[in-house]
Amino acid sequence: MIVNGDKKTYSFEQNGKRIHLPRIYINDISEVRNNLELLSKHTFLTNHMITEETTRVRSENAREFFLFLWQLGGFGIDAVKTTRGYGFIANEILDEIIKSDDQKIEALILEKLKNFPPFVAILDKMIDYKNMGKKCTQINIKDDFSVTNSAGNLDNVHPLCRWANGFGLFNAKKKEITETGVKFVKQANAKKTYFFDYDVDLNKSPELNAITHILAKASLEGKDTISVNELFELVENVYPLNIANEDVPIILKSLIGIGLPVTIDSLKIKINNKIFHYITAEDYTKYSLDKIDNITKPDLDSVNTEKVSLDGNTRILIISERDEEEFDEENYPEQKQVITYQQFLQLESELPNSIVNTIVLPSMWQPIKTERIIGILLSFVRFGGNLVIENINVPGRIGANNNRYAWLPHDLMRISSVPTSNGSTVKGYFTFNEVESFTFTTKMSNFEQIAEGKYSYLSVNYNLGKIVFVTLKNYKDKLEKITNETDKVMIDTNSVQWIHRNIPSIRLGENVGSEYALYPLLREILNREFGIEFDPVITGKSGQTDMMTVKPFHCCCEVTPSGSVVTGGEKVGEVFRHRSGHIGKDRKAIQRNESPPSGGGEIGACVIGASFSKEDGYDKYGAVDSAEGQKVSLIRYMDLYELVCINEKVKLTDEELKKIFFYQDDKSPEAAERIYELIKEKNC
Repeated sequence: MIVNGDKKTYSFEQNGKRIHLPRIYINDISEVRNNLELLSKHTFLTNHMITEETTRVRSENAREFFLFLWQLGGFGIDAVKTTRGYGFIANEILDEIIKSDDQKIEALILEKLKNFPPFVAILDKMIDYKNMGKKCTQINIKDDFSVTNSAGNLDNVHPLCRWANGFGLFNAKKKEITETGVKFVKQANAKKTYFFDYDVDLNKSPELNAITHILAKASLEGKDTISVNELFELVENVYPLNIANEDVPIILKSLIGIGLPVTIDSLKIKINNKIFHYITAEDYTKYSLDKIDNITKPDLDSVNTEKVSLDGNTRILIISERDEEEFDEENYPEQKQVITYQQFLQLESELPNSIVNTIVLPSMWQPIKTERIIGILLSFVRFGGNLVIENINVPGRIGANNNRYAWLPHDLMRISSVPTSNGSTVKGYFTFNEVESFTFTTKMSNFEQIAEGKYSYLSVNYNLGKIVFVTLKNYKDKLEKITNETDKVMIDTNSVQWIHRNIPSIRLGENVGSEYALYPLLREILNREFGIEFDPVITGKSGQTDMMTVKPFHCCCEVTPSGSVVTGGEKVGEVFRHRSGHIGKDRKAIQRNESPPSGGGEIGACVIGASFSKEDGYDKYGAVDSAEGQKVSLIRYMDLYELVCINEKVKLTDEELKKIFFYQDDKSPEAAERIYELIKEKNC
């Protein structure tokens, strides 16, 4: 429990547990507005949908914004249970909030934060430092609110301190609270608010959380009394709650015992102070508190995707969820058509017969939605088309978007985009996180830099087409030049380059809901294209490797879960153990004069996934580091696609395939580098 004004309660660690506070910057009004507008547009958003809509690879930031705005209340957001979890739904006040200007939204956030004791407590401590004539730092605050010495302690404090600075309540240069901050605390402390965490204080009890939630909601609505019968009617027959009428007084006495500011007078419950019930949306819906609040799930089946056709004069396709008006002729050539990601999937079959020669991913493109179509995009480029990728131009730490480009050819996958600076004529720049080394692609001479290795414009050849990275605010002339210089893209629909365009995005296939669903798809591709055969007994069950090749070689194959963008070292360790187990059984079979499962030959080990982590520093180990140490090959879905394309031109031998699936001494564990050697060797 935390009570604003009661400094004895100022701790984020209680009862051997730690409160988990939001790791977002709620003072970023632009980000708040973007998320509110996103919910308004869709009416309903699940975690999956939020991931799809975010401009970052990882969607925690957007989810945390929705979660905290919902927790604060008053922003037009409700939480509701879904089949697989929960979602956020817009209520009747959301559009009114969006219509407000930024100043009003900021004022609303600050007013709500006055009822959020953890933030008020932080500011109150800052007043103590000022009164003592001492400077206040995040480290000071961390120690003040912590019992143990844990890395997670600063994670709780840092965002709240950033809020204080961003709202002008704290002066970061002077390291002291401002007069505005002091006034804020005085206003907040004028009436106490009692903060109860669903786990730390209420021990994840459905019954305790349900009663606390009802009383907290009533208190924040300005009610000072509620009848016992009224409270019981709200929780009666609500699963998984198990509360009888006679249980209500007992539960209330238990809550009063831990500090809940209520008293029981006959059949009335008197609410003496405001109560903030801090609970996750996941647990809120798990305890069916959405039913208590009468929140209902919208009818998603009624949402229809708008049909679209390809204009016969279209040469440039712009794939975006933004309004078409944003892509006017001042910045983009006339022969363009703006379509959504879903519409692009509808139109992909029309590409071979169209005059489209350029596809643009404009700023704010969405990585997960983009990954669904990457195979189509890269196949389009292989046949001679242009793919133009603009900088994301969203604030955030440098490097946060590294994995946005993991779907590109191997030599481009570790490119990164850095946002623009205020007042700059350039939308940031593209740069490589490692030494430039163009292999699958060829760097063209018409690049533009704002500094060494910092590109505002970079064009590379990939097979017959081009991939262009651009951060220039107005590059209409360049885009027109690219389009005019490119002939009609001659897509051979009978080529495996087109037939297998789904391989790079196979984990996000329509019927792929789990890792297990990937196994038969991968077996079928590898068998049909390369003649690789698999042990039918090994199906990825517990204790088994996911797939075991038996012809033309024996190799343990682990497949990354379908929901993972980046594979870490865990899968590497897993396939290493499986291979070791197979080798051990082979030895035992030989000792018994039996034929070993592998025929006594070498057994390989590989991990198949979308991309693989690569960590800097001696104290961190990613998949690449682990694979090198454990002699495991790392194969991207993009690598499989490259192999299929090579094999169409020059049939690969069993030995050549083995070099891809097996780790090779003195070679990188990343199969892409060995695939490039094949391309050079066979001149294809």
